[in-house]
Amino acid sequence: MVCPKCGTNIARFDLAPNCKKCGVHIMYYTQEEDLARDAKKCELEFAKMRTFTEKIKLGFVKERLALARMIIILVGAGCLFIPFTSFNVQLPFWSQGITVSGWGAYQMFSDGILPQIMNILNADIAMNTTVLLIASLIVFVAEVLFLLGIFGTLLLGFLNLQKSCRVMCGFSFAAGALCVTGIILTVLLKNAAAEKAMFTVSLGAGYFVMLALLGALIAVNILLYRKNPQPQVKEIDLERIEILKKVKSGEISLDDLPLPVCYSKEEELARTQFIGANKKKEKKSKKGGDNNG
Repeated sequence: MVCPKCGTNIARFDLAPNCKKCGVHIMYYTQEEDLARDAKKCELEFAKMRTFTEKIKLGFVKERLALARMIIILVGAGCLFIPFTSFNVQLPFWSQGITVSGWGAYQMFSDGILPQIMNILNADIAMNTTVLLIASLIVFVAEVLFLLGIFGTLLLGFLNLQKSCRVMCGFSFAAGALCVTGIILTVLLKNAAAEKAMFTVSLGAGYFVMLALLGALIAVNILLYRKNPQPQVKEIDLERIEILKKVKSGEISLDDLPLPVCYSKEEELARTQFIGANKKKEKKSKKGGDNNG
């Protein structure tokens, strides 16, 4: 370590606050330069933060179409707990009601129902019916995975609204195709179970509600894609962001930049008014002090 003023080497374990040669305070000698550098950096970083915050607002709440698609997705997540297919088994030594839904899937794993279904499949009891049941469960799991993809796209969609609309439409079309497949499988399962008194199958409202929500989601994304709203970012902030990129890349040094780095006419006017208001307050306080004296 060296003295910032005279360049004298300072011993590692020398804890004295002042330089022994020139007597300058080592910590506070460059205080003004350090504060100015921090102020420049804060100005540039806050411009980047304001732009990022504006994108988040636009992607979730500020744009009505973006808000609408978020509500649709959240409602769709809740609709996963609506029964999609209900399946009842009545065997001599085992009876069970199985619901293809979010809660039903949890019960199948927590109560150990799924291994019992596999045992029935291995025992060749109603092979066609059991295969159709497992196929409908697989379709529901795939449906959930695509909905998770839609939710992930929603969370990151503020970074690029148009790209998120395209991705979300793709996931929505795939999820809608799975809903139609699930309905067809349930109808086939119902027809296969009609021949056997031990099985009863009913089609729930889950697939139809999900199809309606996915259709609405596709429509909203198409409208949002065509509208292509842009965040309301100040041009001066964009200029600051470009300067920040150059500072981080080493093209520009913070010490070479003025303070403030750059400002618009509106910011300069607000700054002038703020300084003028403070001066008026100081004058009033001085007059009040003189009168009291």
